[in-house]
Amino acid sequence: MVKKEASNKKNFKEILKLDKEKLEELRKEIKLNREDLKKLKNKINNQKSKKESKKKTSGEKDKTVKKKYKFNIKNNFNILILSLIIFLCFVLVVLSLFYLNYLYPPELEDCKNLGGEEKQMCVIDKAILYRDSSLCRVIKDMKKKISCIQNVEKKQRICEVLTGSNRADCFLALAKATNDESFCEKINKTSYQSWRNRCFSEIAVNKKDHEICRRIYVYDKEGKLNSCDTIELENICRKDVAVARGDLKYCEENLEGVSRDFCIFGVAKTRKNHQVCFTIKDNTIKANCFIYFAKLNSDIIICDEIWDEDKKIGCVEVVKNLK
Repeated sequence: MVKKEASNKKNFKEILKLDKEKLEELRKEIKLNREDLKKLKNKINNQKSKKESKKKTSGEKDKTVKKKYKFNIKNNFNILILSLIIFLCFVLVVLSLFYLNYLYPPELEDCKNLGGEEKQMCVIDKAILYRDSSLCRVIKDMKKKISCIQNVEKKQRICEVLTGSNRADCFLALAKATNDESFCEKINKTSYQSWRNRCFSEIAVNKKDHEICRRIYVYDKEGKLNSCDTIELENICRKDVAVARGDLKYCEENLEGVSRDFCIFGVAKTRKNHQVCFTIKDNTIKANCFIYFAKLNSDIIICDEIWDEDKKIGCVEVVKNLK
Protein backbone atom coordinates (compact mmCIF):
# COMPACT_ATOMS: atom_id res chain seq x y z
CA MET A 1 0.00 0.00 0.00
CA VAL A 2 2.77 2.37 0.89
CA LYS A 3 4.61 1.36 -2.24
CA LYS A 4 1.52 1.99 -4.36
CA GLU A 5 1.12 5.52 -3.02
CA ALA A 6 4.78 6.22 -3.54
CA SER A 7 4.43 5.01 -7.11
CA ASN A 8 1.37 7.20 -7.69
CA LYS A 9 3.21 10.23 -6.33
CA LYS A 10 6.08 9.53 -8.57
CA ASN A 11 3.80 9.19 -11.60
CA PHE A 12 1.99 12.41 -10.70
CA LYS A 13 5.31 14.25 -10.41
CA GLU A 14 6.38 12.96 -13.78
CA ILE A 15 3.06 13.98 -15.32
CA LEU A 16 3.35 17.36 -13.69
CA LYS A 17 6.88 17.70 -14.97
CA LEU A 18 5.75 16.82 -18.48
CA ASP A 19 2.91 19.32 -18.23
CA LYS A 20 5.35 21.98 -17.15
CA GLU A 21 7.59 21.22 -20.11
CA LYS A 22 4.64 21.35 -22.47
CA LEU A 23 3.51 24.56 -20.92
CA GLU A 24 7.00 25.98 -21.34
CA GLU A 25 7.05 24.91 -24.98
CA LEU A 26 3.63 26.42 -25.46
CA ARG A 27 4.84 29.66 -23.90
CA LYS A 28 7.80 29.71 -26.22
CA GLU A 29 5.51 29.13 -29.21
CA ILE A 30 3.21 31.90 -28.02
CA LYS A 31 6.21 34.16 -27.56
CA LEU A 32 7.41 33.31 -31.07
CA ASN A 33 3.95 33.92 -32.45
CA ARG A 34 3.85 37.26 -30.67
CA GLU A 35 7.20 38.27 -32.19
CA ASP A 36 6.00 37.18 -35.64
CA LEU A 37 2.82 39.11 -35.09
CA LYS A 38 4.83 42.14 -34.02
CA LYS A 39 7.06 41.85 -37.11
CA LEU A 40 4.03 41.45 -39.31
CA LYS A 41 2.44 44.47 -37.67
CA ASN A 42 5.64 46.49 -38.22
CA LYS A 43 5.76 45.34 -41.82
CA ILE A 44 2.17 46.39 -42.37
CA ASN A 45 2.87 49.75 -40.72
CA ASN A 46 5.94 50.25 -42.92
CA GLN A 47 3.94 49.47 -46.03
CA LYS A 48 1.25 51.90 -44.91
CA SER A 49 3.80 54.64 -44.28
CA LYS A 50 5.37 54.01 -47.70
CA LYS A 51 1.98 54.24 -49.37
CA GLU A 52 1.21 57.45 -47.51
CA SER A 53 4.63 58.82 -48.44
CA LYS A 54 4.01 57.96 -52.09
CA LYS A 55 0.58 59.53 -51.91
CA LYS A 56 2.06 62.66 -50.39
CA THR A 57 4.79 62.80 -53.04
CA SER A 58 2.32 62.28 -55.89
CA GLY A 59 0.05 64.87 -54.32
CA GLU A 60 2.89 67.36 -54.19
CA LYS A 61 3.75 66.53 -57.80
CA ASP A 62 0.13 67.06 -58.82
CA LYS A 63 0.11 70.36 -56.99
CA THR A 64 3.35 71.39 -58.74
CA VAL A 65 1.95 70.37 -62.14
CA LYS A 66 -1.27 72.24 -61.43
CA LYS A 67 0.71 75.30 -60.35
CA LYS A 68 2.83 75.13 -63.52
CA TYR A 69 -0.27 74.65 -65.64
CA LYS A 70 -1.95 77.61 -63.97
CA PHE A 71 1.22 79.69 -64.42
CA ASN A 72 1.47 78.75 -68.12
CA ILE A 73 -2.18 79.62 -68.73
CA LYS A 74 -1.73 82.95 -66.95
CA ASN A 75 1.54 83.64 -68.79
CA ASN A 76 0.05 82.78 -72.20
CA PHE A 77 -2.94 84.97 -71.47
CA ASN A 78 -0.66 87.91 -70.60
CA ILE A 79 1.34 87.38 -73.81
CA LEU A 80 -1.90 87.30 -75.82
CA ILE A 81 -3.13 90.54 -74.22
CA LEU A 82 0.25 92.23 -74.84
CA SER A 83 0.24 91.09 -78.49
CA LEU A 84 -3.27 92.47 -78.97
CA ILE A 85 -2.25 95.81 -77.44
CA ILE A 86 0.81 96.05 -79.74
CA PHE A 87 -1.32 95.13 -82.77
CA LEU A 88 -3.96 97.72 -81.90
CA CYS A 89 -1.27 100.39 -81.44
CA PHE A 90 0.17 99.53 -84.86
CA VAL A 91 -3.28 99.71 -86.47
CA LEU A 92 -3.92 103.09 -84.82
CA VAL A 93 -0.60 104.48 -86.10
CA VAL A 94 -1.30 103.26 -89.64
CA LEU A 95 -4.83 104.66 -89.58
CA SER A 96 -3.56 107.98 -88.21
CA LEU A 97 -0.96 108.29 -90.97
CA PHE A 98 -3.55 107.33 -93.59
CA TYR A 99 -6.02 109.83 -92.18
CA LEU A 100 -3.45 112.63 -92.12
CA ASN A 101 -2.34 111.79 -95.66
CA TYR A 102 -5.97 111.70 -96.75
CA LEU A 103 -6.67 115.09 -95.20
CA TYR A 104 -3.45 116.68 -96.47
CA PRO A 105 -1.84 114.71 -99.29
CA PRO A 106 1.72 115.69 -100.34
CA GLU A 107 0.39 117.92 -103.14
CA LEU A 108 -1.20 120.21 -100.52
CA GLU A 109 1.86 120.48 -98.26
CA ASP A 110 2.20 124.22 -99.06
CA CYS A 111 -1.43 124.85 -98.06
CA LYS A 112 -1.37 123.02 -94.72
CA ASN A 113 -0.22 125.91 -92.52
CA LEU A 114 -2.32 128.60 -94.21
CA GLY A 115 -5.64 129.77 -92.84
CA GLY A 116 -9.08 130.84 -93.99
CA GLU A 117 -9.56 132.15 -97.53
CA GLU A 118 -5.84 131.90 -98.30
CA LYS A 119 -5.83 128.15 -97.62
CA GLN A 120 -8.90 127.57 -99.82
CA MET A 121 -7.40 129.50 -102.73
CA CYS A 122 -4.16 127.54 -102.32
CA VAL A 123 -6.08 124.24 -102.47
CA ILE A 124 -7.98 125.33 -105.59
CA ASP A 125 -4.73 126.35 -107.32
CA LYS A 126 -3.09 123.02 -106.46
CA ALA A 127 -6.14 121.04 -107.55
CA ILE A 128 -6.10 122.84 -110.93
CA LEU A 129 -2.33 122.41 -111.24
CA TYR A 130 -2.45 118.66 -110.60
CA ARG A 131 -5.78 118.22 -112.42
CA ASP A 132 -7.07 116.36 -109.37
CA SER A 133 -10.53 117.38 -108.14
CA SER A 134 -10.21 114.95 -105.18
CA LEU A 135 -7.87 117.50 -103.55
CA CYS A 136 -10.88 119.78 -103.12
CA ARG A 137 -12.17 117.50 -100.33
CA VAL A 138 -10.10 119.36 -97.70
CA ILE A 139 -12.22 122.49 -98.20
CA LYS A 140 -14.87 122.51 -95.45
CA ASP A 141 -17.26 125.03 -97.00
CA MET A 142 -19.53 122.98 -99.30
CA LYS A 143 -20.13 125.79 -101.83
CA LYS A 144 -16.42 126.48 -102.19
CA LYS A 145 -15.70 122.76 -102.41
CA ILE A 146 -18.15 122.43 -105.32
CA SER A 147 -16.64 125.55 -106.94
CA CYS A 148 -13.17 124.01 -106.61
CA ILE A 149 -14.29 120.78 -108.31
CA GLN A 150 -15.98 122.74 -111.12
CA ASN A 151 -12.84 124.85 -111.68
CA VAL A 152 -10.65 121.77 -111.99
CA GLU A 153 -12.98 120.05 -114.45
CA LYS A 154 -13.45 123.27 -116.45
CA LYS A 155 -9.71 123.97 -116.73
CA GLN A 156 -9.14 120.63 -118.43
CA ARG A 157 -11.82 121.38 -121.03
CA ILE A 158 -10.85 125.00 -121.80
CA CYS A 159 -8.04 124.00 -124.19
CA GLU A 160 -10.38 121.69 -126.10
CA VAL A 161 -12.67 124.61 -126.92
CA LEU A 162 -9.87 126.86 -128.24
CA THR A 163 -8.58 126.77 -131.82
CA GLY A 164 -5.38 127.52 -133.73
CA SER A 165 -2.29 128.77 -131.92
CA ASN A 166 -4.36 129.55 -128.81
CA ARG A 167 -5.19 125.86 -128.49
CA ALA A 168 -1.51 124.91 -128.98
CA ASP A 169 -0.38 127.51 -126.41
CA CYS A 170 -3.02 126.31 -123.96
CA PHE A 171 -1.97 122.65 -124.15
CA LEU A 172 1.72 123.62 -123.99
CA ALA A 173 1.08 125.64 -120.81
CA LEU A 174 -1.05 122.85 -119.33
CA ALA A 175 1.63 120.24 -120.10
CA LYS A 176 4.33 122.36 -118.43
CA ALA A 177 2.13 123.15 -115.42
CA THR A 178 1.29 119.48 -114.83
CA ASN A 179 4.56 118.02 -116.19
CA ASP A 180 2.43 115.66 -118.28
CA GLU A 181 3.49 114.94 -121.88
CA SER A 182 0.07 113.50 -122.77
CA PHE A 183 -1.13 117.10 -123.35
CA CYS A 184 1.60 117.53 -125.98
CA GLU A 185 -0.16 114.84 -128.03
CA LYS A 186 -3.23 117.08 -128.31
CA ILE A 187 -1.26 119.72 -130.23
CA ASN A 188 -1.64 119.33 -134.00
CA LYS A 189 1.49 117.54 -135.29
CA THR A 190 1.59 119.23 -138.70
CA SER A 191 0.16 122.75 -138.25
CA TYR A 192 1.76 123.40 -134.84
CA GLN A 193 4.65 120.92 -134.76
CA SER A 194 7.10 123.46 -133.28
CA TRP A 195 4.76 123.85 -130.23
CA ARG A 196 4.34 120.09 -130.06
CA ASN A 197 8.09 119.31 -130.29
CA ARG A 198 8.97 122.06 -127.84
CA CYS A 199 6.37 120.61 -125.49
CA PHE A 200 7.90 117.11 -125.61
CA SER A 201 11.43 118.50 -125.28
CA GLU A 202 10.63 120.60 -122.19
CA ILE A 203 8.79 117.76 -120.44
CA ALA A 204 11.67 115.36 -121.28
CA VAL A 205 14.14 117.78 -119.66
CA ASN A 206 11.89 118.35 -116.64
CA LYS A 207 11.49 114.61 -116.13
CA LYS A 208 15.11 113.91 -117.16
CA ASP A 209 13.74 111.18 -119.40
CA HIS A 210 15.38 110.90 -122.84
CA GLU A 211 12.74 108.35 -123.96
CA ILE A 212 10.22 111.21 -124.33
CA CYS A 213 12.55 112.67 -127.01
CA ARG A 214 11.56 109.75 -129.26
CA ARG A 215 8.11 111.34 -129.64
CA ILE A 216 9.56 114.33 -131.49
CA TYR A 217 8.85 114.34 -135.25
CA VAL A 218 9.33 116.90 -138.03
CA TYR A 219 6.94 116.93 -141.00
CA ASP A 220 7.20 118.85 -144.25
CA LYS A 221 4.42 120.99 -145.73
CA GLU A 222 2.89 117.95 -147.39
CA GLY A 223 2.69 116.11 -144.08
CA LYS A 224 5.56 113.72 -144.83
CA LEU A 225 8.12 112.85 -142.16
CA ASN A 226 11.45 114.66 -142.48
CA SER A 227 13.89 112.08 -141.05
CA CYS A 228 17.00 114.31 -140.98
CA ASP A 229 15.35 117.18 -139.13
CA THR A 230 13.62 114.68 -136.81
CA ILE A 231 16.94 113.07 -135.87
CA GLU A 232 18.54 116.49 -135.36
CA LEU A 233 15.76 117.72 -133.06
CA GLU A 234 15.68 114.42 -131.18
CA ASN A 235 19.45 114.63 -130.61
CA ILE A 236 19.13 118.20 -129.31
CA CYS A 237 16.44 116.98 -126.94
CA ARG A 238 18.65 114.09 -125.77
CA LYS A 239 21.55 116.50 -125.27
CA ASP A 240 19.36 118.78 -123.13
CA VAL A 241 18.24 115.77 -121.05
CA ALA A 242 21.90 114.69 -120.61
CA VAL A 243 22.74 118.20 -119.39
CA ALA A 244 19.80 118.13 -116.97
CA ARG A 245 20.98 114.76 -115.66
CA GLY A 246 24.65 115.80 -115.51
CA ASP A 247 25.46 112.91 -117.86
CA LEU A 248 29.03 113.64 -119.05
CA LYS A 249 29.35 110.21 -120.66
CA TYR A 250 26.49 110.94 -123.09
CA CYS A 251 28.18 114.17 -124.26
CA GLU A 252 31.51 112.43 -124.84
CA GLU A 253 30.17 109.33 -126.58
CA ASN A 254 27.28 110.68 -128.68
CA LEU A 255 28.27 114.21 -129.71
CA GLU A 256 31.13 115.79 -131.64
CA GLY A 257 32.78 119.19 -132.05
CA VAL A 258 31.09 122.27 -130.65
CA SER A 259 27.90 120.33 -129.78
CA ARG A 260 29.97 118.03 -127.57
CA ASP A 261 31.71 120.96 -125.85
CA PHE A 262 28.51 122.93 -125.22
CA CYS A 263 26.97 119.76 -123.82
CA ILE A 264 29.94 119.36 -121.42
CA PHE A 265 29.67 123.04 -120.44
CA GLY A 266 26.02 122.41 -119.57
CA VAL A 267 26.93 119.31 -117.52
CA ALA A 268 29.55 121.34 -115.62
CA LYS A 269 26.82 123.87 -114.70
CA THR A 270 24.47 121.10 -113.60
CA ARG A 271 27.16 119.49 -111.46
CA LYS A 272 28.42 122.91 -110.25
CA ASN A 273 31.95 121.65 -110.75
CA HIS A 274 34.54 123.67 -112.72
CA GLN A 275 36.77 120.58 -113.01
CA VAL A 276 34.45 119.34 -115.78
CA CYS A 277 35.57 122.33 -117.91
CA PHE A 278 38.95 120.62 -118.47
CA THR A 279 37.15 118.04 -120.65
CA ILE A 280 36.14 120.74 -123.19
CA LYS A 281 38.32 120.80 -126.34
CA ASP A 282 37.41 124.19 -127.84
CA ASN A 283 39.55 126.82 -126.07
CA THR A 284 36.95 129.60 -126.29
CA ILE A 285 34.17 127.44 -124.82
CA LYS A 286 36.60 126.13 -122.19
CA ALA A 287 37.61 129.71 -121.22
CA ASN A 288 33.96 130.74 -120.98
CA CYS A 289 33.35 127.71 -118.76
CA PHE A 290 36.09 128.78 -116.32
CA ILE A 291 34.92 132.42 -116.41
CA TYR A 292 31.39 131.26 -115.54
CA PHE A 293 32.60 129.42 -112.40
CA ALA A 294 35.04 132.19 -111.41
CA LYS A 295 32.10 134.63 -111.39
CA LEU A 296 29.78 132.11 -109.71
CA ASN A 297 32.21 131.45 -106.86
CA SER A 298 33.88 134.90 -106.84
CA ASP A 299 37.16 133.00 -107.12
CA ILE A 300 40.04 134.62 -109.08
CA ILE A 301 42.16 131.46 -108.76
CA ILE A 302 39.86 129.68 -111.24
CA CYS A 303 40.89 132.30 -113.84
CA ASP A 304 44.44 130.86 -113.74
CA GLU A 305 43.15 127.76 -115.58
CA ILE A 306 42.56 129.86 -118.73
CA TRP A 307 45.39 129.63 -121.29
CA ASP A 308 44.46 132.68 -123.35
CA GLU A 309 46.07 135.67 -121.57
CA ASP A 310 43.48 138.21 -122.75
CA LYS A 311 40.61 136.05 -121.53
CA LYS A 312 42.46 135.37 -118.27
CA ILE A 313 42.89 139.12 -117.63
CA GLY A 314 39.24 139.69 -118.54
CA CYS A 315 38.23 136.93 -116.11
CA VAL A 316 40.23 138.49 -113.25
CA GLU A 317 38.71 141.95 -113.89
CA VAL A 318 35.17 140.54 -113.93
CA VAL A 319 35.69 138.79 -110.58
CA LYS A 320 37.31 141.91 -109.03
CA ASN A 321 34.35 144.04 -110.10
CA LEU A 322 32.04 141.62 -108.28
CA LYS A 323 33.81 142.47 -105.03
